[in-house]
Amino acid sequence: MGAAALHGELDCCATQGGDETEEGATLRTVPSMIGLADAEEPMCTFDCDVDTMDWEPTKAAPDTLGGELHGAQFSAESLIVRQGPRGLSSRLEQNAHLALDDEIARAVPLAQTLRSFGYLWRLRPNKMSQDQLLKLWQSSKKANSFDAFMSHTWWTPGYQKFISLLLRSYWHYVVVATIAASAVIMIMYRLGILPMPLKFESHYELFPRTIPCGPWGTLFTFQVSLCALLCAPLLSCRSFDIFFDVACIHQTDPVMCERLWCIFELAGYRRANPTGKIVFQPLLVERDFCVLWACVYLYMCAFHIMNTGSAWRGFFALSAIGGISALLPGIHAIRRGFQEQERSLQGMANFDLELVSCSSDFDKQFILAAVREWYGSTDAFTQYVRGPLRDELVQVVAEMRAPMSYCLLAFSPAAGIYADVLGSLWLAGASNEMLLAYVLGQVLSSFLLGMAQIKVLFILARRYSQPRFLSRTMDYMQSGGVLLVWVLFVAASFPRNEVYYKFGVPGAVAALIVSMLVFIAMFFRDFQRFWG
Repeated sequence: MGAAALHGELDCCATQGGDETEEGATLRTVPSMIGLADAEEPMCTFDCDVDTMDWEPTKAAPDTLGGELHGAQFSAESLIVRQGPRGLSSRLEQNAHLALDDEIARAVPLAQTLRSFGYLWRLRPNKMSQDQLLKLWQSSKKANSFDAFMSHTWWTPGYQKFISLLLRSYWHYVVVATIAASAVIMIMYRLGILPMPLKFESHYELFPRTIPCGPWGTLFTFQVSLCALLCAPLLSCRSFDIFFDVACIHQTDPVMCERLWCIFELAGYRRANPTGKIVFQPLLVERDFCVLWACVYLYMCAFHIMNTGSAWRGFFALSAIGGISALLPGIHAIRRGFQEQERSLQGMANFDLELVSCSSDFDKQFILAAVREWYGSTDAFTQYVRGPLRDELVQVVAEMRAPMSYCLLAFSPAAGIYADVLGSLWLAGASNEMLLAYVLGQVLSSFLLGMAQIKVLFILARRYSQPRFLSRTMDYMQSGGVLLVWVLFVAASFPRNEVYYKFGVPGAVAALIVSMLVFIAMFFRDFQRFWG
């Protein structure tokens, strides 16, 4: 799969690993590329003008001109047919592989590229007219600096890049929307605006009774947060300017290792800026969390309905097991993601410069010339890709498979249930002590434990990612086995509920402390990276 990522300042950004330009403002004319680079700055792009009478805005294959942010791809001059050959003035012939060119530097706000469901990311420039390309180019603006650089291959579906960048940039909108929606629903319960067709059986010694309960938080908090995520690019007030189709998004699928530009851009950036920061984000990370997020929502709906609206009402464990099957597709998707990751990294370990593809022979010769100049020989470059470059990406991949922010996002549908129950307790006249015990012992404690449990789920999925059976059905059974092991781990936390059921606020505080310790243990490395 592709990768998508961004980072601040002029360091480097990871997007889909394979577009043509390297760090900095790159511009591509014909099947060539113009760019910026400076060994002191974290930008590295390349320029190569071609002698041609016919201008083609793409590289011949879909992996060309960033069809989205074409403004960042080429300047107005690039859209004009060159009537005369450049001859020996070609930057390639002059070996000016890292020449700075401010005039073609253009940027576009990241939020703009993510609007209309990532319309720009889903375009295919090789299927667009020059007028359409010019219109897209005009959506960008001249810039002398960038907050991040993007590079990607057109072989990867645009919707995956859209999802990856959207979640990475605006996941916090989901958290805020979830909290706001939960608060509004609780207030509406208190005011008697929302009906309560279900029944919640309270086991708390402070409030032992069966009370009316509603499903509205469980059903609609997720939808509100999803809408907030999709609308976030329209609401974003912070300008984060990117150069689309530039450096540092690494592809983590077999396609990545088959595209010469992908490898070249990463290696070129590292050559131009040895200490620069590569922020690498595999697309499969956000894809897996999106699937898991939806599955957790389905689980919460099934659990809440079974626990409050059926004959099994009050049987917490049975309701949990009944809804747990909704998580199976998510676990299977995570396992498949780890399989793709392994194949991709194995592809880099077996990288062979002679076998990689490039849609333009001119581009390929340009790249090989730069490689020989930078690394001395193509063999030295091959060893660099197989060794240091791959090792760097392996480390980054290992650190980014289950970040704390995404674990919080995946567990956020649980807030709907807590809004329903809190609203019911509040309307039924529960004491402040009872409400505090529920917030500490159930809401906060469950969120901390839930995030840690999702982290464990990813650890198990990675440990058992490789299929043990040839049959697809048996592979799903293997995912079911991973789910079963994970459920046993989750079940170990059930006694926590009995503590604050019986002891009220003191029991809730004790449960919260234990949950916090588990949470810190699971995300200790995340805290280390944050403070570091």
